[in-house]
Amino acid sequence: MLPATIEKVHTLVKGISDEREKIKLIYKYLQSKTRYVSIQLGIGGWQPIEASVVDQVGYGDCKALSNYAISLLKEAGIKAYFALVNSGSSFTQIRETFLQISLIMLLFVFLKIRYAMAGMYQPD
Repeated sequence: MLPATIEKVHTLVKGISDEREKIKLIYKYLQSKTRYVSIQLGIGGWQPIEASVVDQVGYGDCKALSNYAISLLKEAGIKAYFALVNSGSSFTQIRETFLQISLIMLLFVFLKIRYAMAGMYQPD
């Protein structure tokens, strides 16, 4: 990521100890700085754009924006992971040796504290 972005993240969360508040601030920053664009040409539908590229251009698909969100959260000291979401009404086991992309609908960021970034939904 750009040095200015790293500095911005550190400034956003400086003095804040509540992890949820940090996540909200970073999510709002991500919303204000990026937009969702999905153009799937060649390998683009399979390979995520690097966080540094998203930081420079300000857009990406779900893979790229998730990658960028994880990088921003990491700068704030928050551990986050990729989470794949199945499409369709029935669950299909994904084999680790062969990733069946056709079964995957979205790529999300999973936060260990049960705090979904999409819409900032907090389960009871």
